[in-house]
Order: sequence, then structure tokens, then C-alpha cells
Amino acid sequence: MAGGWRYSVRIPDYTKESTQGEDDVVGWVAGAQYYQVDVLVQPPGSSEPAAPSTVWRRFSEFRQLHTNLKSVLPNLFKSKELDPPPRMSLRFVNNSDRLLNERRQGLESWLWVLMSNQRIAQSQEIRAFLQLHLAVRAATTSSSGYGLFHQQHLTEDQALSISHLQRVVKSLMENWTQSARRLVQAS
Repeated sequence: MAGGWRYSVRIPDYTKESTQGEDDVVGWVAGAQYYQVDVLVQPPGSSEPAAPSTVWRRFSEFRQLHTNLKSVLPNLFKSKELDPPPRMSLRFVNNSDRLLNERRQGLESWLWVLMSNQRIAQSQEIRAFLQLHLAVRAATTSSSGYGLFHQQHLTEDQALSISHLQRVVKSLMENWTQSARRLVQAS
């Protein structure tokens, strides 16, 4: 981010939206799963990030982010390494906490891989997806810290470990896909 601001993301949780309508959030689809994306921004001169700003996203919105990024940065997305976790049958994923948690972990790792690329991390598509303007606004009115986070700006040691992170993401995606296949075969 310009002006010395840094940001990071994590996906600590997901929720299954109520089908009864008792806990409905305006605009949410009943029975759908939403992933909690915590956006942490660190103002210039601060040693700790501000309290997180939370954005709730459906899996389809992550897929749409990929499509949008691919259309504006086509040369970067020629490789499959930047693909999000694969789609699975909703019937199985949405009814399995284990598969939803694996998907959550895969989406978080995928965002980290995207953010390791400065052009992607600074793109308007990422900024809109994460609603960075709201996180910055919240950070300018709050100064509380929030633990460890994955930074957009990388040290040399971190940059060397990007390939390791990509291997971890690939492994998580493969494990998730295998788990989902076993679940489908068992049905």
C-alpha cells in the first residue's frame, strides 16, 4: 500500500448461514457458507497492526477474484500455481466441517501466495475484494494490536520461502481434493 501502509490477511473461521432466517445478515444467502477474512493494516510508523477489519466472502467470490485478477494480469496467471482451491460438489463440502475447514485453510494459503506477488497485492481487484478502504478507515480510528500476521512486504528470507509456501498450498489442495473424492466415493 502506498505511503508506508502494510496489510495482511487471514481466514480464521467460516460460518454456515442459518436457513431459518433468525440470524440473517442482509444480502446473505440462506444455507450458504461464508469465510471470515480478517484484514489487518499497519499504519506507517506503527509496530503493530490495527484491530482486524472483517469481510465475509463465499467460495464463489474467491473464484471470481481469481477470474478478475486473471483478466487484468494475464501474464502472471499463466501458471496453475496461482489457481484457487478446486471446486467440489456443494452437497459434500457444505455438509462436512472437516472439508469446510480444509477449504478455509486452502483459501488462506492461496491469498498468501497471491499477496507474495507485489503486483497482485497492490491490484485494485485485491483492494476491492478485501475492502481495504474500510480497514484503513478503521485503523485510523483504532490503534490496538492483533498478534502475528502475514505481511505483504517480504524480507529476503521470506521471499526465499515463497516457493516453500507454494508447495505447502499445493499439498493442502491435493489433500483437500483427495478427501473430497473419498467422501464422494463413500456416498
